Amino acid sequence: MRAHVKNKVKLPALQIALDLTDLAKAVRIASYANGLDNIIVEAGTPLIKKYGTYSIEVLKAASGTPTLADMKTMDAAELEVDIAGSAGADIITVLGVADDATLTKALNKSRKTGLDIQVDLISHPQPVERSKELKEMGVPIIGFHTGIDVQYTKSIRADSMLGLLKQARKELGDDVLISVAGGIKLDEIGSFVEAGADIVVVGSAITRSSDPRRAIRYASYLINRF
Repeated sequence: MRAHVKNKVKLPALQIALDLTDLAKAVRIASYANGLDNIIVEAGTPLIKKYGTYSIEVLKAASGTPTLADMKTMDAAELEVDIAGSAGADIITVLGVADDATLTKALNKSRKTGLDIQVDLISHPQPVERSKELKEMGVPIIGFHTGIDVQYTKSIRADSMLGLLKQARKELGDDVLISVAGGIKLDEIGSFVEAGADIVVVGSAITRSSDPRRAIRYASYLINRF
């Protein structure tokens, strides 16, 4: 299954993770991506839980970029794909630990609506093996993700997954897009692209920056070198 987002964004791409609870701040930061052709803006899970799908709509309008709805769907996949799609999302996340029946329903619905499904492997015990299963199912985007709680309590970030990322890229070939997330710093972007990532997710390094506009432009420049 070819990722629709390939036609909407230059790859490799920077995904700006707006895991915020302040919608006005999120919209302001999203607006700084306007005019850049290698950006995906993410409506983070906290924003969606606080403001609903309205957050997806306003972020897409502000950024003018493809928008990912980080729904982290675990069940009722058809309904949640519909909800995200109606708000204008281009990509919706479904958890890799979900049952295959849920993943199949998400994929079938996405094919009818034109969305892309990104399966998030957060907390999966065997991410590379699961990614191979997902490829066989027709999943277009697979996300390798170190969660925030793990980052803070175990001091583990996405850089610990570079080896897994290289292995996954070798196993999956070029048919599947690979996303990577988890406390990534701006000066680390290149190492993830070199390891095989098509989409590098950066959150706090941008949202907590003293100059988010400059951080986005710099990150876009870094990823545009590949």
